[in-house]
Amino acid sequence: MFLTVVLPNAYSAQNEDKMGSLQSMINKLLFFFQVGVQVFTKRPVDEQQSRFNPDDIISCLKKYPQALVKYLEHLVMDRRLQKEGYHTHLAVLYLDEVLQQRPSASGKDAEVTETQAKLRRLLQQSDLYQVHFLLDRIRGAGLPMESAILLGKLEQHEEALRILVHELADFPAAEGYCLWRSEGRAPPYRRRLFQLLLAIYLGAGPSAPELAMAAVDLLNRRATEFDAAQVLQLLPGTWSVQLLCPFLTGAMRDSIHARRTTQVAVGLAKSENLIYKYDKMKLKGSSVRLSDKKLCQMCQNPFCEPVFVSRGKWDVADPLHWMEMDNPRNRDMPDSPVQGHCHPKQMSALKGNEPSCATQTNQTPHPEPRSVDTYLHWKCLLR
Repeated sequence: MFLTVVLPNAYSAQNEDKMGSLQSMINKLLFFFQVGVQVFTKRPVDEQQSRFNPDDIISCLKKYPQALVKYLEHLVMDRRLQKEGYHTHLAVLYLDEVLQQRPSASGKDAEVTETQAKLRRLLQQSDLYQVHFLLDRIRGAGLPMESAILLGKLEQHEEALRILVHELADFPAAEGYCLWRSEGRAPPYRRRLFQLLLAIYLGAGPSAPELAMAAVDLLNRRATEFDAAQVLQLLPGTWSVQLLCPFLTGAMRDSIHARRTTQVAVGLAKSENLIYKYDKMKLKGSSVRLSDKKLCQMCQNPFCEPVFVSRGKWDVADPLHWMEMDNPRNRDMPDSPVQGHCHPKQMSALKGNEPSCATQTNQTPHPEPRSVDTYLHWKCLLR
């Protein structure tokens, strides 16, 4: 009887010793793998680029998955190499390890492991992996959250939100999904996502009171993310005003703020336009009288065209031919030239021998460049 009692205990003790030694060996191997990878990861970046080819190192580490994962993490997260193969390979290794760790667990009851958290973070932050390839491998594997992330990468938002709402019943995750996919996008894009989430909540009808409460909570907390007119069309007629009081208050406040902001912007635009009109009238208010006896100060020829230039501020004493501005010696005049146009009837007088004069006016169909740079640009376009 003694022997029958002692032998199992001795056998159990031997098993414990073997398991302890095996675990110690595994820890040592993992330590050696990490130290071995550091041979490549802890060197200076310039030395890694010149002496080590990442593809060759990956080929050597294929027999050691743990070391390969560490090296790929170094390439993707530390060195941030923008290569699709590295990102996809790392995601596949994460996925294989997740499937090995939880072969039977699925859905929302499964505990999230460290590797699974890394996989989700990589899927969310990276845009370089093959989305369709990973989605085909994940389907049917009991990873709904990962499937929703990949569907979001493909802009299939409705299907992704349905997974989060109906399959996982994770309402904070659904709201976080809308924020994640609309990050860096225009406000209408974010509104469309939240409007889609609200429609999914309300699509179940009275048979799902938990979804109705989720819809009420979403509206009351994020009133600014919705178009009030579209929301009122979706809401059931049986809902009371008191139930949506925070949403309606926020919507009214946002609407009034938007209207008043628009009024201020319109008023500022009108005042700015009035200033421009005033400046334009000042420029048009002065006139230049040019007689047929006046000659161009540069070429000493009479004016035969309706376009002329005056140096300074409407300096009548020094009228110039417009084409004289093309002369290199006139391009560096200290004062900005002002251009004028003669009326066609008055120009006919200039072309004749009548002693009439030409008055500058701006009601002609000719272009009215206001600087030498504008004129030169216009002339180049005509060429």
